[in-house]
Amino acid sequence: MTILATALAIASVISCNTAELIPEISFDAINYSIRADTSKIKIDKDYKKLKDNHQFSKVLIVTSDTVLNYKKPKMPKPPKNKVDLSKLKKDKTDKKEFKMIAIGGGLTAGARDFGYFNEGMYTSYPNLVAQQMTIEKFELPLFPTGDYNGVGRMVKTDVNPSGGPLQKFANIKNNGASKGIDETRGRPGSGSKDPILDEYSGDPDNLAFPDMSRQDIREYIPYVSPLHGRIKAKDKTMFEKLKNKEFDFFILESGYDDLLAALTSSRDAHLGFENELMLGNNPNNLDIRTYSNPEWALIRDVISPKKVKGVILNMPDVTKLPIVLSGDLVFKNSLLMFEGSPLRNYGEVPFLMPSGQIDSLLSTKVNIALKPGINPNYPLKPQSLLNDYRLQPFPVTKKNFQEQAEILSKQYGYAIVDIATLFDKVLSAEGTYTEDGLNVTADMFFSLDGMYPSAIGQAMIANEVIVTINKAFEMDIPMISIHEMMY
Repeated sequence: MTILATALAIASVISCNTAELIPEISFDAINYSIRADTSKIKIDKDYKKLKDNHQFSKVLIVTSDTVLNYKKPKMPKPPKNKVDLSKLKKDKTDKKEFKMIAIGGGLTAGARDFGYFNEGMYTSYPNLVAQQMTIEKFELPLFPTGDYNGVGRMVKTDVNPSGGPLQKFANIKNNGASKGIDETRGRPGSGSKDPILDEYSGDPDNLAFPDMSRQDIREYIPYVSPLHGRIKAKDKTMFEKLKNKEFDFFILESGYDDLLAALTSSRDAHLGFENELMLGNNPNNLDIRTYSNPEWALIRDVISPKKVKGVILNMPDVTKLPIVLSGDLVFKNSLLMFEGSPLRNYGEVPFLMPSGQIDSLLSTKVNIALKPGINPNYPLKPQSLLNDYRLQPFPVTKKNFQEQAEILSKQYGYAIVDIATLFDKVLSAEGTYTEDGLNVTADMFFSLDGMYPSAIGQAMIANEVIVTINKAFEMDIPMISIHEMMY
């Protein structure tokens, strides 16, 4: 069972006038506290429009609405003793508190269950690493207490009007962070409109946000991503923000959201490595790695001059993620294999993406004459099919990401966190065992969306980061007990 299935609220019909108190919660980790005041249930304005403009609406089947109460995140116990971080300090004579930053997309931000919300931020792997390192303060760009459900969050539902085999979801209609829909703005290529979000007033150390493209590292266009603008509205680019921010250690993750965008057709993806990794016979010639490569430019022009230590995450194979459906689902459906069916040659489409059309196609309730792909008046939409043309960029892109991480590691001394191997182990039939003996399979590691990790998955990534730091920099940071993340 996935982690947040237990968080589904039983109340699904609450009027706007109903006031329900949420008990005060406390988050006592990293030697400081974040207090949440009591808050009333509030039904969000335009929540139905938000559902229709969801980033992953093409792979979501939303059949109902519900209310989701706040649930205190399950956090591992912090280390009993203070960790000596002097080896990682930029200036060992500096008496200021140790500062770590994280840069990345939804994977690093703690996105899960198709959304971005406070509970996920707390259990994001950088925050868990910060706790295990006993860093005094690692600031998260939390939504206000009353907006604890953030944006885009979904939960499972048993409502299944189509009778199809794909999982259906309920739209969260309470305590979201959106103040409405901006009909004039949206990420190019996404076909959706942006939610209106308040700017985060603090100075976060987790500089990550869902749907971050590689170009977002260097460019800042406020209307391209409201989550981007929310944490960097006072600074035009990530470059400028980091140039003005003092830190001792960094974590960098880049590319995961671009790979997801290409996989789900949620927006235009920036996968091109043309003129970026032109290794040829001269891999040490940095001049040929033009400024078009955001990761290289960030390291070269901003981070490296600060003479800080850090780690870089490599990229897993996203075509193996649970959200991708095997074409066997069609082959096993005898109704679709009749002579003359255009789907008899489905071998040309090895993978499917979840959608209402695919669900209808596989449903035993939908009349075969009405099934998309069979009825010529109701063709299958391209985003439902992962054909060879769409799959072609992924192996090359993954290889280039791996090469980039390796070269940056050799050039600047930054260690590589091998999450690609971790994902492969988790996605295998037998799963993988944690240090404390827990057998973790894909349904435990990933959240409801089948793309981003659950709290358990984030903790396992945090442990990979900790192992890498300990080995590369001769540290002794305590590991997380994954059993403690179960709830």
